Amino acid sequence: MKSWYCLLTACLLAAPLLAQTEQSKLEASIPPAKLQKLIASREQAQAELRASGEDTLSPEILRGFLEPNGSIAIVKMEQVTTTDRVKFTLTLAVEKALRGTPPEKFPAECYWSDHPWPLRPPLGAQRIKPQTGKRILASFGAENSPTRFHGILDLDNPAEAAFLPQAMAMAQMDADAMSGLSVYERGLMNENAVVRDLAVQRLLRARECLADAHCEESVLAEVRQLLASKNPNDRMEAVRWLGDLSELIQPCQVRACAAHEFHSEPVRELLRKAVEDKNVAIGDQAFQYLATLDFHKKENAGYCEEIVPALRMVDRYPFGGAHWIGGPLNGASTCLGPAHK
Repeated sequence: MKSWYCLLTACLLAAPLLAQTEQSKLEASIPPAKLQKLIASREQAQAELRASGEDTLSPEILRGFLEPNGSIAIVKMEQVTTTDRVKFTLTLAVEKALRGTPPEKFPAECYWSDHPWPLRPPLGAQRIKPQTGKRILASFGAENSPTRFHGILDLDNPAEAAFLPQAMAMAQMDADAMSGLSVYERGLMNENAVVRDLAVQRLLRARECLADAHCEESVLAEVRQLLASKNPNDRMEAVRWLGDLSELIQPCQVRACAAHEFHSEPVRELLRKAVEDKNVAIGDQAFQYLATLDFHKKENAGYCEEIVPALRMVDRYPFGGAHWIGGPLNGASTCLGPAHK
């Protein structure tokens, strides 16, 4: 008789360092002096990533392109009005469509505040303040009226406008890919990280790639290339790709998959290599993905696992049991629910 399992995705607790007074059992076992040294090393590693060119706009661009069925266009805000300083109604005039066929003008609405909205409503609030005459790169769904849209780049800001060529390259790659996935395979080697990220996400969502040994090797070859880079952000990008591959592989370690997935051992091998990265933040992320991948086996059904990457340690505990996760060091957990026949 077939069994099925409930898989819970690993969740990183990104609380500020030293903001929590409680600690997990693993963290509590560490002497205070060693704990402080571990915290300092992680802060230094994150500072190195920021100093090496980490940016916050590339994820915004990628998010816009990954949203299904939407359009992306350079637009100008017209007739902007607000009634409560938070909710805005406006007209968007399209200057150039990068994806889709939006009308020349259409109504839109959005939320914006000068105070950040981290995890409370309204989710999806604008990061760009609506102003009459402002030009932005935006993504939106044409099926809604009035349309809710997402501002990607403020094109009146030279620093943000400098990212527009990347967005246009992504749009061109998507258009060219109508002829086949080889376009995305070539995109893996693009000099721009956001173009590479879109290429790998498109490939990992394509059944043709998952069933093709050449496509699999194209992805893994670029992972190896990025892991060898002197730029730590390139190496972190490679680790994130390996995390995406791990998520595809995990369910197939617990139950038989009808469709072919990438092979697990090359992913494990590359994650093991990344765990030893001289930047400990990269190594921590790789350890989390590796521990999560290794945990997803039938014998762990009905259990969870606490993962403390900075300690390179894990602790298994019963599914549904009380178990504190986190502390001064960021921790993670993953669970595999009991098997149901």
